[in-house]
Amino acid sequence: MYKIIVFTHGELSKGLKETAELISGPAKNVETYGITLGCDTNLVLEEVKASIEDASKNDLSVLVLSDLYFGTPFNLMMSLMSSHKFSHITGVNLPMLLEAISMQDENIAMDELTADLTEKGKEAIVDCNKFAQALLKNKEK
Repeated sequence: MYKIIVFTHGELSKGLKETAELISGPAKNVETYGITLGCDTNLVLEEVKASIEDASKNDLSVLVLSDLYFGTPFNLMMSLMSSHKFSHITGVNLPMLLEAISMQDENIAMDELTADLTEKGKEAIVDCNKFAQALLKNKEK
């Protein structure tokens, strides 16, 4: 079991969690944080930090999913990496979050999990025009 923290700009993290729950039911041990216009980023970082520390006290691993490489949530999490233990993937998408939620009860090493989630996130990105062309070609055969 591990805790998932989704940390994004605006309300994206909340929307991703709500949509994941719409598809797969209630998600346990999933927290969301967002950087909104004018917010105190240090306060948000302290909340995330407290969550990671709480998980550590309860022997829970932590997986952080942020939205944008070198964006504020990414940078804030990078500032904690030397002092706190957690795994961090940036570029979160809905398929990645769904996979992370579905694997929470599995006994999997975090480095294996992050490799799997990174691959799942990439696989979910599809050029639909090329996909449709391939379907048409197969249909013509």
